[in-house]
Amino acid sequence: MTRIRAMKGQILVFVLLCLRACETAVPRPNLSWAPSFNLLGARWGGCSRDPIGPHDLRDDMQHAQVAFSTLLEIAAERESVGAFSEDLIEVRAIDRGGVEVPEEITLDSIKEMVRLLYYERQRLSRKALESILTRVTPHLDADPNVARLPGDRRVVVVGDLHGSLADLVKIFDLMGWPGPDNNFIFNGDFVDRGERGVEIIATLFSLKIVFPQHVILNRGNHEDVKIGRVYGFFDEIMGKYGSASLYYRICDVFALLPLCSVIDRTAFVVHGGLPRHRATSLAAISQINRKDFRTTVKAAWEGGGHGGGCMPAVPWSTASRSLSIIEDLLWSDPANPETEPGSERCSEPNVLRGAGTRYGTIMARDFLGRLGLKMMVRSHQCVEKGWEEIKCGKDTSIWTIFSSSNYDGVGNLAAVLVFEVGTNDG
Repeated sequence: MTRIRAMKGQILVFVLLCLRACETAVPRPNLSWAPSFNLLGARWGGCSRDPIGPHDLRDDMQHAQVAFSTLLEIAAERESVGAFSEDLIEVRAIDRGGVEVPEEITLDSIKEMVRLLYYERQRLSRKALESILTRVTPHLDADPNVARLPGDRRVVVVGDLHGSLADLVKIFDLMGWPGPDNNFIFNGDFVDRGERGVEIIATLFSLKIVFPQHVILNRGNHEDVKIGRVYGFFDEIMGKYGSASLYYRICDVFALLPLCSVIDRTAFVVHGGLPRHRATSLAAISQINRKDFRTTVKAAWEGGGHGGGCMPAVPWSTASRSLSIIEDLLWSDPANPETEPGSERCSEPNVLRGAGTRYGTIMARDFLGRLGLKMMVRSHQCVEKGWEEIKCGKDTSIWTIFSSSNYDGVGNLAAVLVFEVGTNDG
């Protein structure tokens, strides 16, 4: 562990863990690679993404054949019904059994589920996934738009995972599992681009069921009914379960995720960034009826492409204002004065992404000042070291935390940010 600094007047010390990616960059969809990890000069793991034995390879080939034939049917069906239509017929209800969950989910049962899914490469049954979705729904629905955790206990912030079960398992190995004295904020983008999104959400939702006050699941821009159709999660669901309706049910649960979090007296935690309108307050964010929005992109909602059932049943003006805030929170990026001199006052559309805003350090500092906080922790961007700090002046800063190693084969490290209860003597 590397102690970054102790904030004057605070009892929290920042600790950063870097998880080292595989030396050889291999594209993410390949099941044969995995990250190795570097912490305090020690090294874990090799370059095998999941432990695979000869019998597992045969099972994978059989699973791949079923998934491939299913995807061929999906492709043909898209030709007939049109892309991005929620009326997609159930192609093949794949329910070959698999790992089940007990009537009472406990931390021990979650650990056993992860062991079977990761180390044994077993399949989660559709019945188990649907049970988890049903049980987590009231817990997520009870969370406010702006979730809060106390600042007097340990908090681990995990960035984008993007279907990397190997990274999630390594994080728990290093940081321990969630509990009353080990709070976690998972800062969005659990799915897409990686092949284990189902296993990620099954694990995180199960932990939310067991520790509803100690596990916060912030929404990311990929927890989106439209984005998942493009970047892989829809195809993952169809390949594993052959059910479009299951995909849309999961998206209904995604819409219940909090939009941001606050660690009391310490940090504002959000997937992307800040609202474009400087007057937007936490109170305004709290008033949004978030479950109405299965998409997080205003243009997708306004542009006539309302397919996917993402049009809220509220007045257009109210929905438009709310969705603008959601889009900015989940899609925006900071401008870094070190690489873009003169960008401190930046406040402009995020042209690169086509959604959200680009905000400067002055805007971030003013926002944090109104909240009485010193840090904004966000994710959303793959950074080489797994973390990046942008200093905003007046002892404030923006931290980017990215927890998916070797993302899309670029060889990046992964990191988590830990707020550790301690002394303020540095």
